[in-house]
Amino acid sequence: PHQASRPLPSSVTAHLCKRVRTALCAACMPVVVVKSGFLNVLNSLLLPKRGYAVLSSTGNGLLRFALYRSEDEASTSIPALVDITVTSDAVRPAARGFVIAKLGVMGTRYTEFACDTDEEADSWLHSLAAVKLDASHALGSGQLSADYLWQPHLVPGRPIARMLFKMAQGPMTTAQARVVHHLPMLKLENDPINWHASYAHMTLQWDRVGLDAMLLRDALLYTPLGETLKGSEAVLERLYRYTRTLKMVEMGVISGDERATHCVVTYMHHTFQISLRLQETLEWHRGQVKVIRVSPVDEDMRARAGALLRIQREYTQKVHELLKEPLPFSFVREQEDALMSTFEMGAQLGSGNFGSVKLGRNKATGQVRAIKCIPTSKQDKDALEAEIKIMRAANDAVGDLSCVVKLFETYQSKDYYYLVMEHVSGGELFDRILEEGSFSERSAQGLMRQLLAGVSKLHLAGIIHRDLKPENLLFSSRSPNASVKIADFGLSCFFTDIFHEHRSCGSPPFMAPELVTAGEACYLDGRGMPRRLYRTYGPAVDVWACGCILYLLLSGQPAFKPVWRPSTQCWDLDHLFLKIWQAQLDFSDKVWKRVSPEAIGLLTSMLKANQSLRITATAALEHPWMGAADLPSTPSQQVADGIATHQKSMRSNKFDAHTVLAARQRTMNTMVLKEFGTFKSISRSFGDWLREIICICYREDPFPEVKKQVIVAENLVTAPASLSSSS
Repeated sequence: PHQASRPLPSSVTAHLCKRVRTALCAACMPVVVVKSGFLNVLNSLLLPKRGYAVLSSTGNGLLRFALYRSEDEASTSIPALVDITVTSDAVRPAARGFVIAKLGVMGTRYTEFACDTDEEADSWLHSLAAVKLDASHALGSGQLSADYLWQPHLVPGRPIARMLFKMAQGPMTTAQARVVHHLPMLKLENDPINWHASYAHMTLQWDRVGLDAMLLRDALLYTPLGETLKGSEAVLERLYRYTRTLKMVEMGVISGDERATHCVVTYMHHTFQISLRLQETLEWHRGQVKVIRVSPVDEDMRARAGALLRIQREYTQKVHELLKEPLPFSFVREQEDALMSTFEMGAQLGSGNFGSVKLGRNKATGQVRAIKCIPTSKQDKDALEAEIKIMRAANDAVGDLSCVVKLFETYQSKDYYYLVMEHVSGGELFDRILEEGSFSERSAQGLMRQLLAGVSKLHLAGIIHRDLKPENLLFSSRSPNASVKIADFGLSCFFTDIFHEHRSCGSPPFMAPELVTAGEACYLDGRGMPRRLYRTYGPAVDVWACGCILYLLLSGQPAFKPVWRPSTQCWDLDHLFLKIWQAQLDFSDKVWKRVSPEAIGLLTSMLKANQSLRITATAALEHPWMGAADLPSTPSQQVADGIATHQKSMRSNKFDAHTVLAARQRTMNTMVLKEFGTFKSISRSFGDWLREIICICYREDPFPEVKKQVIVAENLVTAPASLSSSS
């Protein structure tokens, strides 16, 4: 009544039109159909006695139930007669069917549906029970928006929604038409090809709720290893394990009928980077999966798949057994006596924050060993045990290949841990280069071939080093042909897949992008509800570090150079981590004109920001540059001078652990918030924030004894200008 005398402002009209058009198109958003069929409506005067029901997955842990007049109507984009977002508390069993509760603007409405047979009723209940979120949790987590209560296309009865939808098909602006044109409509294609495509989509995106709804309760899975799994829970668990180790890279043409469909799918193994072509056959029962058969396409692929999956299973079991094995020492005095009776202790070779290294000679054989003496007061026993287990596994992994510093024996006394290790006397990589005064591309090729061979062996054994840098590459002797060995496994870890490890560590100039942002972060969503996010990584971080080392060997400059700020007397790690995240390599310096194109191509493959696209250590060994025989052998003085400058700056100004932690946290918040713009970061944990605040405000004394005041305001850390130790 008021519009004739007082029209709404154009901005308000435009906003209302946008809301109505968005709401109408919401009924047509792309979804994946998991079940469909005819149902009888028992207790509604506004609905037909029988309709065609469609159950689809929204992709966020919920299901959508829609009812149409007919199967043909479900194939159009018209709003449904009933459109309900299914939650766990919205469905309850009924006689030969179920009841769904719908919360709307006029209160809660209950609609009862009945099936033709008890078997169909059980199937519908099983599919609807796949949702585990109730309405309150779905609403609080943001997966179910409160705005849905007021969307016009959800008005009870829905004749108005249908009328508005037809009106919305009228004249639109060019921009609106373009938006609606690019919104895929929900058009039910009730054919087996579409069923199989929906299954593949949910498997790729890992929509567990949708898959659970599509599988029959007693579904079967025949694996490539000849195993048979029965029951939807067991099948889902195995499919989930496959998604953590295998990545779908190509899907062939789907063929078949309503009884069974077939498709050849190519997978890539995350760990071993080996491709597998598998025949995927799905047997159907009224649009739901009854049997899944996964088998290799031929005998050669059968042997490869069988060996690969068997090795993966054996490796996982071996890691668990290895972690449970007791170490060969205990808290007894006789262990130290045994050490002294076996070895004659010599001069001290070096010392550090966690102990010293002494020269030891075996009294019986005369063999020279390096004995690492670690005070028990400075080393956590669990961390040392983990390092020892990894070193033992690394020794077994490389076999006769001399590419890691070997661990022979371990002893322990009341005050010290003793690690009897291989004695390497050739010094660090950079020290050798500086002694020679020059370095050539051919020398870099030989060194990288040894380094990548060792890294490849470690990765195949399920070990990530996580701290590869020139300081941890040692020459076995002073001989010109001495081999290079990987040392210091203090930060190494076992891994089973790329979604497992999330603890960040390493040296900043050699950290991969996923290592910079790895860890746990807590966020508040748009409704103020807390969420936890884990960023993980895999063995590709070692390949990135090898690429940084190769870049340094070929140019004399680091690929991502940290900047020292004299004003603050610390490294600008925020700038460094941002460059690492962007992964933009610079080959404009004149030194690169003398480097072969094959070397630059390998560097580009090793330093890709996307770890899924980064070349593996095994594949890098087969790169054309590794086998090239015509590489420049003329030593470059510029490379040696650049390395000398870099080494001097690194040794004179160390990276502070608390500063690295704070810079990593800021970088992670920045990058994650770009991806999840609606979230507000509340930090990793209060303890980390407190440590960071104290570190920023009191760099000289990270843990002062006196009480000091700090202010924490969301993502902003400040301290009063007048803050002093007396306050």
